[in-house]
Amino acid sequence: MEGMSRIAPGTVRPLRLLSLDGGGVRGLSTIIILRHIMKNVSRGLGKPVEPRDFFDMIGGTSTGGLIAIMIGRLGLTLDQCQTAYLKLSKRIFNPSRGKLNAIGRAKDFLLADGKFDYKELEDAIKEVIVQDGNLMMDELLQDPESPCKVFVCALRTGNSETAILRTYENDEPELLYDDCKIWEACRATSAATTFFDPIKIGPFEQEFADGGVIYNNPVELVHREASVTWPGRMEDAMLISIGTGSAPGAAFEGNIKRIVEAMKEIVTQTERTADNFLRSHEIMANRDLYFRFNVYHGLSDVGLEEWKEKAKMADCTQTYLMNGETRRKVRYGKRVIKSLQMVCFIGTTDQSLLHLRKVLIIGAAQEYSQSLDYEYRLHRYDDIDEPARQTFEWIYNDLDAGFSSWLQNDEKIFWINGKAGSGKSTMLKFISDDPRTTDLLKLNRSSHTIVLAKFFFHDRGSALEKTFTGLLRALLLQILERWPKAALSVARSNVKSFRTHISLAEGIKTWSEADLRQALDLVKSHVEPGAFMCFFIDGLDEFDGEDWVIADFFLKLIVPPMDFKGIGTNWKVKLCLSSRPHNSFRDLFQGFPSLSIHEKSKGDILQYVSSRVRESARIERPALDSDDATIGNLIILIVERAHGVFLWVRLVVNDLLQSLADGDSISELRARLNMFSGDLESVYKRMLQKVRPRYLKETALLLHLVEYARRPLSLVGLFEAAATRLDTSSPSFVSDTDREVSVDLITEGSTAITDEALSRRIRSRCGGLLEIQHTTVSGKEHVTVQFLHQTVKELLARPDAWQEIFGVAPLPGSVVANLKLHSATLKLLNTHEKLVSNIDDCVYYVTVVEQLTMTVAIDLLDVMDQRMSTLSAGAKDFMQGHWSREYWKQKSGEPPEEWLDNFLAFAIAVGLSSYVIAKIRLRPGYVSRKKGRPLLHYAVTRTDYPVDAKLVTALLECGADPNKNYQEETAWQLFMSNVRDFQTRANISRIAGPFQPISEAMAAMLKHGAQVNTKVNNNYTGYWTRPVQIFLKNPEVIGEYFSLNDVKSAVHTLVSYGALIDIKDETNRTALEDAAWYDQLHDELLDRPAPKPPRPPRSPLRDLATSIWRHKINRS
Repeated sequence: MEGMSRIAPGTVRPLRLLSLDGGGVRGLSTIIILRHIMKNVSRGLGKPVEPRDFFDMIGGTSTGGLIAIMIGRLGLTLDQCQTAYLKLSKRIFNPSRGKLNAIGRAKDFLLADGKFDYKELEDAIKEVIVQDGNLMMDELLQDPESPCKVFVCALRTGNSETAILRTYENDEPELLYDDCKIWEACRATSAATTFFDPIKIGPFEQEFADGGVIYNNPVELVHREASVTWPGRMEDAMLISIGTGSAPGAAFEGNIKRIVEAMKEIVTQTERTADNFLRSHEIMANRDLYFRFNVYHGLSDVGLEEWKEKAKMADCTQTYLMNGETRRKVRYGKRVIKSLQMVCFIGTTDQSLLHLRKVLIIGAAQEYSQSLDYEYRLHRYDDIDEPARQTFEWIYNDLDAGFSSWLQNDEKIFWINGKAGSGKSTMLKFISDDPRTTDLLKLNRSSHTIVLAKFFFHDRGSALEKTFTGLLRALLLQILERWPKAALSVARSNVKSFRTHISLAEGIKTWSEADLRQALDLVKSHVEPGAFMCFFIDGLDEFDGEDWVIADFFLKLIVPPMDFKGIGTNWKVKLCLSSRPHNSFRDLFQGFPSLSIHEKSKGDILQYVSSRVRESARIERPALDSDDATIGNLIILIVERAHGVFLWVRLVVNDLLQSLADGDSISELRARLNMFSGDLESVYKRMLQKVRPRYLKETALLLHLVEYARRPLSLVGLFEAAATRLDTSSPSFVSDTDREVSVDLITEGSTAITDEALSRRIRSRCGGLLEIQHTTVSGKEHVTVQFLHQTVKELLARPDAWQEIFGVAPLPGSVVANLKLHSATLKLLNTHEKLVSNIDDCVYYVTVVEQLTMTVAIDLLDVMDQRMSTLSAGAKDFMQGHWSREYWKQKSGEPPEEWLDNFLAFAIAVGLSSYVIAKIRLRPGYVSRKKGRPLLHYAVTRTDYPVDAKLVTALLECGADPNKNYQEETAWQLFMSNVRDFQTRANISRIAGPFQPISEAMAAMLKHGAQVNTKVNNNYTGYWTRPVQIFLKNPEVIGEYFSLNDVKSAVHTLVSYGALIDIKDETNRTALEDAAWYDQLHDELLDRPAPKPPRPPRSPLRDLATSIWRHKINRS
């Protein structure tokens, strides 16, 4: 780490810069904030690190300058710096009279040139310098060999110009570089004219005072100094600015008026500097390369000299650090640092660093790849059978097939289509693995790096196996594994887009579809000229969405994006896609090379059938001539009837060979063959006819449970669900008949049943329509049950299938299946193994039941909470508090905030709104009595769901206060800060009219008294603004989230509740100025007088009191 913090020759690591404001004793707040930042940075980098070893430049003014010298020039740790600073403050800012004796203190000031003794300041500084014995008292400030450059700001009293005292040299004119001592620099930067006498330095006795008079916030100087010191390296530089409180301190209350006015002006100028810097470096802020930390509330009562108020300063600063926006900045900063770490040593020419560069590239790519990987990603690929011997060879040799020529030419898409069961997946696995594919791709691209990636959609698999999210994670993962430079290229260009998921140390294991699309776009935009992509994607018809949506995605994927000059980038990709021949795919892929596999596989089928039948005849019936013409005729008949469907062939041949082994003659085999038509349904029906009639009821139940399972069921889980009896405590909509549908398998007192016993039961009950699959994930074997083929699942989905095709009695409804699955999942829950996925399954099944029955499953969810509470109480390493804290820890990888969570809070977060509404209406007083984080705060910050207006309204009606402050933010402020994110989630969730619930929730909160003109953190700029301006800032960004009608509707709603359009936000702009981007809306606001805000609704308690009072009056 230490080596990576230094700027070695030939490297171009992004710079890390630190700016520290002045602020008297309130510099303690600076140290506390900096300790918090460095603690998070150290955790992210995996090793303790101090500012001197991390930052390339530290600049400070006044007490910020003192801290800069202590941690940068003297090399103190932050613990040592804090101790020294407290001692120094006590010694310096210690007036002879008490705080309450204002008259006496004013007298002292009038009798002295400065309020405090400058000699005390000098002596205190000198003691700090020599305390560890490594430096002399008169040590010079200069330190040219240090990798951490430090400067402090002072004021030339002769001409009132800024003076920079440096530990280093650059191209700027030298100022006392060979003369200024460390203690003199400290005195100069902290010699506030209202506190201390100026100091004279150097042979010409030049006089200096506190630089805070001009640059109390030195952020502009830090940026300028770095630009001069490292020309051309500011594009990716990260700058952190730390303040000491926005409000002016009550310096020596009651003292001389000019001191108070001077301090107010300094603090006002400090924030004005921050505002101007943000506006002039907006790109830097938008890329999350500039962060401003400043305690906005609580320090106004702390005078700049009141060292005894250290407890209050610590309290205010720690409260600020708990603020949601502050935590967001720290997390983003930490991830940005991690991302910037990736681009260390790119382009180095120093041979000694080449190995380190390689390690960094590989390590960064591996870490990023881990965050993209997911369980069962290769499940479908591993499940696909290898092709029969000597089959599919024609794909490379048949000129009419066109595949070999496509690999060599510039055509972008090759579409393999075929009937269900024709072998498309087997074909795609075969050609994506065969080295001839890569060889042919390289023929005309010898100078390119070929990057192959594959994905197999799987409708019967987990959610990620059939969605865009799973597809994009798999593609990005393989791109980065095979082309590690991609991660570095993207990180260098746009750290913000890679920051969120770059570090597993952060516990980031989940990705949104929007994040993944952006990441892929960045890869496309920054691909190197020598890279060539070829993707193999199977099963487009098994995508969990419309055919045209997935097809359109791939049609856009092949188009190179344009750079800012309108020139296409180096993105080169070929796509080999496979699907059934749906009309939508035929239309969209028209004009691209394609082949219909079922029309080309007759020779393969003949090879497969001939090999298996003749081999079996030779083994099972040695007396029978395997070359007999009758066998040959049977083989031809099978091939002709198959119509290119390999699955039909495999199942029919298995059946016929079993009959052959049982002693059937060839003529009997022909008769048996005639029982099968050329479709798979007839085969499935024939397979079920082998099941003994007494098993058919169980057969139907097992198939039904697999059909409705959220993801592949474990073998034990399937039979646990089948054995579940829905007793009298089950919901009333479950009939008595359905309660009895179960399998008498697992009973109390029985010994554990083995997987082999359960597997035998599957084979005997399901006739081969269900298959047992063994997979290994993270070194552990998993046994799951799935349908033989996708066509079995599709067949069972037909309403008439059970009676007409299978000839079994109708099954119990899907409600019962979901209830059984919920009950079994809950029963098999344990505290750690697959806790998150099992809880998610339980929630899913309950949600389905609620949707099907139009009722709220209160009892089911209460039981789930009780079950998990019991489990967590007995778990040794479970997190303290409600069990949901352990759920969130396992889901995100890091401990959640301590908010005093409960089951209602969990239910809100996972989308169980109906349950929450029902529960709070039964006990409305609970909403206002909940300790810790209010429920309304949870409702407006759900990360995986759009805002639910009905839930927000119900909470408000039951007593939730939109203006209640928790950790420095109200629910209303959080709602407005997240309003763009709500819109994004709504679009991803495919909600029709996604702005409507946002509008309804906003109106409900305003109706219940939300402070319409409060300050709101803008998550996209890092600065506070007004609610109405959230919808008006940066129209090019807003356009990605809202339509013009959405913006107008929101603005008019806010104005109707009293939003002021002529008050300024932190960027010094008004809503009316922001509305200038929208001509019509701007004119409407000008013409519309701002109405008086409506009265907030009366509280229920007040209404009750009024009713009682009126009742007494009437009785009297």
